[in-house]
Amino acid sequence: MLSPEQILSFFEDGFILIPQVYTKEEIKYCRDIFINAFKEELWRKAPFSSASIINDIYSFYPDLVDIIFNQKYMYAVRDLLGASAYWIPECSVHYNRITDWHKDSSEQELAGVTSHHDVSSPLLQVANYFQDNTKEGGGLTVIRGSHKNADHFAKMHSPFLPLKVINKLRKMAGRSSFQLADRHSELIDLSIKAGDLLIFDLRIDHRSTFIRGNRNFSTDKFAIFNTFGKGDQVTMDYFSFMKERESGYYRYFKDVPLIDLIYQKAEDANMKILY
Repeated sequence: MLSPEQILSFFEDGFILIPQVYTKEEIKYCRDIFINAFKEELWRKAPFSSASIINDIYSFYPDLVDIIFNQKYMYAVRDLLGASAYWIPECSVHYNRITDWHKDSSEQELAGVTSHHDVSSPLLQVANYFQDNTKEGGGLTVIRGSHKNADHFAKMHSPFLPLKVINKLRKMAGRSSFQLADRHSELIDLSIKAGDLLIFDLRIDHRSTFIRGNRNFSTDKFAIFNTFGKGDQVTMDYFSFMKERESGYYRYFKDVPLIDLIYQKAEDANMKILY
C-alpha cells in the first residue's frame, strides 16, 4: 500500500515511482515474449497494429495479465483513486517508440474538450517499462508539477496556418514550447529501473527519455500503458473522446473485444471497466 506521503507527493508532483513491483525473472519473461513477438511480426495478425505497436497482446499471451496487473499494481491504483476506480485498458505493447513533449490531453484540448482542466480529479497513466531508463531512453522525462499548468503543446499541433508560422518563428528563436521544456528547471529524467512501476497524471508535461538525434538503441525498449480515473466527468470525457478518434490505434477500442481475463482482473480489484 502507498503511504500518505507517497499519495500527497503524487498529487503535488504529478507522478510517483514505485520500486520493485516485478521480479527480474518476470521482466525477463515479458521481454522474451515481446522480442519474439516483434521478431516474428505478430503485429501483422493484430488489428490496427504496426511494427512499433502490437494490440491485443493479452489475447496472444494471456499469462501476461497476472504478471503485469499484480496486487501491488492494483493496490497502488486504488490507493490513489479510492473506492471509485475506473480502468481504461490499453492492450498494447509499444516497441522502440519515441514521443516528444506533450500532455496526453492535448488532442482533447485542440478539440475544445476542457473538463480535464479540473486537476482535482485524477487521471492516471500507469506505465510498465521493461528496461532501465538511461540517457539513451527506455522511460520517461517529465516536468514536475506541470499537470497543474496550461497545455503549451496543443498549439504545436494546430493546423491553423498563422499558428504554424508563429511556431516556426519561435523555434528559430530557440523559444518553441519543446525547446523551453528541454531547459525547464523542473525537468526530470525519471530513474526507472526494470521492475519498477510508474504512475503519472496524464496531464503532466512529458516525453520519452532520449538524446535528440539518436535513435540507434543498443537495447530494445518495450512499454505498456493503462489509464485509470474516478468515473466522473473528467474520466468519462477523456474516455469518450479517445474512443471516437479515427486513427487505427484508437479504432482498436471500438472494433476489437476485450478478453474476459481483463474483466475478471478488474472485478477482483473492485474496479469498473471502460472500454
